[in-house]
Amino acid sequence: LKKLNVNNFDLQPDFLREKLTHEVAGRYVAALRSVYVRLYVNDAFYGLYLAVEQPDKVMMQSRYGPGEDGNLYEGEEQMGSSAGKPTLTYLGATQALYEKIYLLKSNEEENDYSRLIHFLDVLNNTPTAELPAKLEPICDVTNWMYGMAVNNLVVNLDSYTGVAAEYYLYDRTEDEAVRSLAFDILTPSQGQIGIMSGWLDAWGLPWTTARPRMEWM
Repeated sequence: LKKLNVNNFDLQPDFLREKLTHEVAGRYVAALRSVYVRLYVNDAFYGLYLAVEQPDKVMMQSRYGPGEDGNLYEGEEQMGSSAGKPTLTYLGATQALYEKIYLLKSNEEENDYSRLIHFLDVLNNTPTAELPAKLEPICDVTNWMYGMAVNNLVVNLDSYTGVAAEYYLYDRTEDEAVRSLAFDILTPSQGQIGIMSGWLDAWGLPWTTARPRMEWM
């Protein structure tokens, strides 16, 4: 590892959601590795945190092999900008139209978006009947299906299937199949709280109960 992040379990009173999601997602797609840590700064104990791997070239080589040198992109919404969101929409052949919403995180000096633009062109502009034959050679469809399923399972709204942003794409060195990564899952299941509370309100039921936990089981 060259970098890691130390997360403080924001909006996670159980200290479990992010770690569990990493473990589940990692069975199906490239997901960030994480471990609980007791954080000390200058011998002062700051509490329990989660050390999380940084998505970068080192991570890609650990998942796909030491020879990996592909392009890693972060799909990032530019708030207040006309650039918009990384919705996987084809914006034309001009690279500059993609650079602000698909941030290149590797091979920055080469600055080559050509394979990403080709992928988006095929995805958006191919007739439906021809799409499987043209898309599958340049897109790991199974990887994308697994990734979207995991995001839906844990209600990860900071994702392509949620807000159409806050996700990573990786274009491998050895083949053209673009892949997605499990990323930005600080608050998985947080959306379920609002959904469930809305249902309880609609049904006229309280949010809490004096009954023992899990008694219904």
